Amino acid sequence: MKLKSSCSELKISPFSICSHKDREYYTIIEPSTASWAVVSRDTLPLLKYLGTRRNLAEIKRCFPEPADVESVLDTLWGAGLLSVDEKRNVRDDLFRYSYGPPYFFIMNMTNDCNLRCRYCYADAGSSRAKMRIDTAMNIIQQGLLLPSKRLHILFHGGEPLLNLDCITEICNRVQTLHTDKRITFAIQTNGTLLNDDTVAFLKEAHINVGLSFDGCSEAHNRLRVDKLGGSVWNKIVKAISLLQKHDVQFGVIILPTVIIFHCSEGLEIEREQAG
Repeated sequence: MKLKSSCSELKISPFSICSHKDREYYTIIEPSTASWAVVSRDTLPLLKYLGTRRNLAEIKRCFPEPADVESVLDTLWGAGLLSVDEKRNVRDDLFRYSYGPPYFFIMNMTNDCNLRCRYCYADAGSSRAKMRIDTAMNIIQQGLLLPSKRLHILFHGGEPLLNLDCITEICNRVQTLHTDKRITFAIQTNGTLLNDDTVAFLKEAHINVGLSFDGCSEAHNRLRVDKLGGSVWNKIVKAISLLQKHDVQFGVIILPTVIIFHCSEGLEIEREQAG
């Protein structure tokens, strides 16, 4: 990044931040363009400082390691996160195919989970914190302020069914809201907690269902296990049968992995067993 002068004004775009497991590095994301960068913990004071317009001379006075500062600024500029004299390094055609204002909210009901999948990004249920109903309704109220014609809420986790009471209350309260906006729901679940009552509720509340499993039983049992490392494949087969029994349509997410199983034939057989 070549600055015209030390008087050029710099400002970082509003961003969301998430920490890596060791908390030595953080990923920052600018929602409107999906611009992102990975930065070290030592960089956080500079990012906070850049929340207000600054010129390069001011920055160098506050942060006495100019080489490190310029390296960070280069990273932020290259990622499209930094404005220089109100210009950003973002393609002009970025929004050419925009589908309008945001309407899709992913609601993390809990990081807790009853499984211990080998690749889990949510630390396999290390946190049992659950979203409260007041937090959930605040999110929905914020969504209703957006200019979109619909609002779609995806219940996610962890395993969201571990916070089923909150999901039920959300659906009940949404019915009492006075809004012209169309509000729809979906849930991504591992399926192992589904029973007749829960599936009946999902159908009555018009909640679209997504099942997470990894192909045939051999692959699934290698990657998606319970807290003791045991198989949950039979529970997945039962979940599919329950959804079919209640005539609930559902989608499937299968994670591609570096482990290759030649199990397409076995999957067809097991699909027949599921009904």
